[in-house]
Amino acid sequence: MGREKRRNNHYGLCCVAVISTLLTACGVQGESPDGLVTEEQEDVRESGETYHCSVQELNAYLIDYATDCPYVSADIIISGYSAESPDYDFWKQNTSFTGDAEVIWQSYNSLEQMESELQAQEIGAETDEAFRLSYYAFPCPENLYALDLYYALKERYDSKEHPFVAVSFGNGGAYQFTQKTCDEDGTTHLYPHKAVINLIIKKGIIYGFTAKNIPAEYTDDELKLLFCDFSNYFDAHSYLGWYLDEERLYWIDHEERIIEIDGPDRSFVEIRGIDTKCVEEGKLGVMRYFTILKEADYEVPLTEDGSILNIHFTFAKEPLDEGYRYFLWNGRRMDEDYYMTVIDQETGKVLQESTVQLSIELLDAVTFTDLNADGYADMRIDKPSHSSGERAVSGSWSSQDYLLWNPQTEQFEYKTGIEVQNSLLANQNGLTKEGSTEYIVQPGDYLWSISERFFGSGYYWTKLLREESAPEDPGYILPGEIIYIPEKN
Repeated sequence: MGREKRRNNHYGLCCVAVISTLLTACGVQGESPDGLVTEEQEDVRESGETYHCSVQELNAYLIDYATDCPYVSADIIISGYSAESPDYDFWKQNTSFTGDAEVIWQSYNSLEQMESELQAQEIGAETDEAFRLSYYAFPCPENLYALDLYYALKERYDSKEHPFVAVSFGNGGAYQFTQKTCDEDGTTHLYPHKAVINLIIKKGIIYGFTAKNIPAEYTDDELKLLFCDFSNYFDAHSYLGWYLDEERLYWIDHEERIIEIDGPDRSFVEIRGIDTKCVEEGKLGVMRYFTILKEADYEVPLTEDGSILNIHFTFAKEPLDEGYRYFLWNGRRMDEDYYMTVIDQETGKVLQESTVQLSIELLDAVTFTDLNADGYADMRIDKPSHSSGERAVSGSWSSQDYLLWNPQTEQFEYKTGIEVQNSLLANQNGLTKEGSTEYIVQPGDYLWSISERFFGSGYYWTKLLREESAPEDPGYILPGEIIYIPEKN
């Protein structure tokens, strides 16, 4: 009995622990629980009411009641419980419940008072074997963000046996912080009735629904239906959702983010985008948000000891009243136009103004390196692809764009991969068009035969210089192509 009492108290204190965690995350310290009850708190306790209802109507009653009271909690005692759902009912919307519920309400004036009062109630609480649930609801503090709440709760409730997770509901209008159950073989199951922490957040209201004590005679399937029914009141398709990573959680209540990276100096401004498909289908909340790169700045050394270029990219499209609205078709990459401005840092002269295409989701899509070994920095732009619901990452790309620096025009110029390769080979072999003899390819010519004609041996064919637009395959040359023959050393 001693072990069972400790177990029940652990669940009974869950609501208090959650509120304490919330207050700490907000930077607010709750009242110190010393077991003393003030006159004001006594009035609140006496104002509680008891309501009896069937289990069938319990969840609807709980959620509707919360709309009239900003800070409420309820101790729920269940008797005669059973539950059954038809096999065809995938969404568990037609579950039949039997049993009665006694709901004992308490209301409060603030989150701090709610914490203190519940602490006082738990001191000396007796343990019994009844089927008991705990429910609470209150407004999310204004200075608390979803990601901050996630970090605070994860630090307290995450464990190997019960990993802490954030989950969206089907239409994204609500999201949940809860725990999974991890089997010995590593398989995980999302069973909120086993979770010590189980919060649902919708439209700025936090709803908690956890088990204080579950008698051993009830099966997982029976209990899961009760908690699924609770979720269905927030979203009819509660089984259809996604796990939320830190990116999704950040954009729930942020509009902009600035990131600075050293060496070479880079800075980025990211903004919240809205998936137009989610809007068109009536979906709300977290699943319609994703990251858009609004601006990017780079400081690039043009040569090892030369001038520094300031390169600025700006998203070319203006937001609508609702924000930046785009639809990533089938979750694939989306490349958009960005205005690029290249400025000489020393003189302040604008060297180039043009448009390039960048991935709207990839933070650092541009890298600067000497691609053709001519001593000048060039530009490579990654074009990533990614799965639906996941943020694009560098390295998972389907193509690239190349822009080589032209020292004569002092601008970056688009080149194909083959042009870059040919330019690299020419520079590595020390070949230039200046001082070379032009030869027009004739039918039947090969690089080997041209080398034999001019150098006396076909082994010198690698010294022949071709146009940057020439095919990469050295065995493929066309009549009329110009070949540059360097002077023989």
